[in-house]
Amino acid sequence: MALFLRYLLLTMFGVAIQGGNPLFAKPTWTFSVVVAVEKRTADLYQLAYSKTITQIVNEQLATINANFNSSPNFNGIYNFRVDSVYVFDGAVGDEIARPHPRYMYGIVINGFSDITSGGGWYGSSQTIYHNWKWDYFDGPFAQTATDGLTHEFGHARGAIDIYALQVDAQKNPVNGTSFAAVNSIMNYPYGNVVWDEHTTNLLNATGGDPIVGDTWITDAFPNSIGIKAIDSQGKPLRNVQLDIYTVNWYSNAVTGNAIYTVITNPNGIYSFSRNPYYPLSSGFPWNIEYCNFLVKATYNSVVVYKWMPLYDVQNAYFRNGANSVYNAEIQFPASTPVITLNSVSTTSVCPGNTIDASFTVSGNFEPDNTFSLQLVDSFGMATTLASGNGTNGTTITGKIPTGYYSTKFGYLVRVVSNKPSVKSDGIVIALNALPTATLKDNGPLSGTLTSVTLTAGGGTSYAFGGPGLVSQNPTSGTAIVNASGIYSVTVTSSTGCSNTASLALAGTDLTPTLVLPQANFAATGSVANLVVNLFEVAGLPTTMSNVAITITAPAGYTISFDPSSTRINVLGGTENPVAIDNSNWSVTSSLANRQLSLVMKANQFIGAGGKVALGFSVTRTSANSGSTSTITVNISDDATKGYDGNTANNVYARIINGL
Repeated sequence: MALFLRYLLLTMFGVAIQGGNPLFAKPTWTFSVVVAVEKRTADLYQLAYSKTITQIVNEQLATINANFNSSPNFNGIYNFRVDSVYVFDGAVGDEIARPHPRYMYGIVINGFSDITSGGGWYGSSQTIYHNWKWDYFDGPFAQTATDGLTHEFGHARGAIDIYALQVDAQKNPVNGTSFAAVNSIMNYPYGNVVWDEHTTNLLNATGGDPIVGDTWITDAFPNSIGIKAIDSQGKPLRNVQLDIYTVNWYSNAVTGNAIYTVITNPNGIYSFSRNPYYPLSSGFPWNIEYCNFLVKATYNSVVVYKWMPLYDVQNAYFRNGANSVYNAEIQFPASTPVITLNSVSTTSVCPGNTIDASFTVSGNFEPDNTFSLQLVDSFGMATTLASGNGTNGTTITGKIPTGYYSTKFGYLVRVVSNKPSVKSDGIVIALNALPTATLKDNGPLSGTLTSVTLTAGGGTSYAFGGPGLVSQNPTSGTAIVNASGIYSVTVTSSTGCSNTASLALAGTDLTPTLVLPQANFAATGSVANLVVNLFEVAGLPTTMSNVAITITAPAGYTISFDPSSTRINVLGGTENPVAIDNSNWSVTSSLANRQLSLVMKANQFIGAGGKVALGFSVTRTSANSGSTSTITVNISDDATKGYDGNTANNVYARIINGL
């Protein structure tokens, strides 16, 4: 009765009552209706209700109007107005198909059909066939039947069957779950006058006008449709695999094969290249091919499912407009991954050693996660030994940094991740200190001291190396050597840690001279030959191949070296020609033809107390008349002391004159 009175207020005065306040803004949407009642049905209910069939029909339509207008969310007041009622005694199919050009809608009421199916909305003839047997839930004019008729008028104004989107669990081969659609009179109408958001949006879209075509529903999609995957904190997840399965209208089933298999982008989104619901597909209900989707989202080993019913997407359109973006959001649950450090290759290490750590994981790590092997001291200070990207367990190899580590403090190794931040339990290790290696000699070598003793310390065993190693004692830490150069010792402690020490043993001593008796250059273009002598003065041979010198001419002169020459006439010399060793030397660099750097060739050396002579030619080019300058020869400093252990006598200069 309350709904009926509400309807009278709406239709008679155009007033909507909401919260006690009259609202005058809504228009009245009036739709003319012609009603055909099967004769036996009319006779029965006129007798039973003691009313004319016209009265009975008008009261039923008044209740239907009240059902519509019970929602405050429609933009208009519904008035399905009965303009004609007649009784027929022929074929029901003829009445359903009968044109009614003077009326917007037709209703055919049959309470005596032996066929319980076939009722519903016939869009082609704009007619509702109300096929409701007289003995079923109190007949076609009772409340239950009127609720069903309200549902059919919802179709007449553009609503879809919400129940057509549902899925039975036993018909879902993907994950065996059901999908229950939103509560609505367009889902289950009986005893239910709830107008869901989607139905409300569609009916507001059609308003009070005749429905022509299907654009009210086929155009009602956002500009972009997609799926977004996020973690439990709402951060986007990239590379989530999405398997998308379709639900066909009225099938109550999920298809067994995915129509799409795609992955999310760095923003966690996959956007469909075209509308996945395939609107404007003729032959399908409301010309839309698919009504729902089941999305299977897989991130690492975690699987999450999401339904995408048509009404969710279209509601986004009605809320936000055609240029909006709709992304079905899939959130992965919070989980705490675990890193288990199973073993390490050794529990006693030295600085500089490598250590292998094998670990396994459970749970999910992000695709760009990094695992790191850490060394942690007793104060909790961590040093990263190695890192690598990954999401699964593996073996990671790190190197213990060199430096001092006190044996007073404990150390452990662990594996950590950064996405998310997880730490394994630690494995305690003994980090042993490096020995303090020492090395000294009783040299330098000389003509009278032809062998030297090297003495090492700091460990329990020793291994020597160097150019003139005669013998060594790995236990006492001594070695006998007979050549100058670099010597080293590897000192190993009782814990197995090793360190090195080295020294340069002096012995060989080279000194140069430059022979040019006549040092006057008369004119531009004048050429003078000279000889550079390299003397070994310590009585010890040089090492092979590495003797290096530099000779420099002053500005206004150039200098040249002929590697094929074996003899040379020195300007002003008294012992010409002079034998020279140019063929055993190579020029390594030349600076503006004024400075030459040379090195002795392979397998060559200067013997104990020996001498090497090199010939050069100097040319006056632009030196001023009356100028005085010097030619300089320099034995390159020898850090190894293999060919020269005394830098004090490595330079020789000769004055030359430009006349």
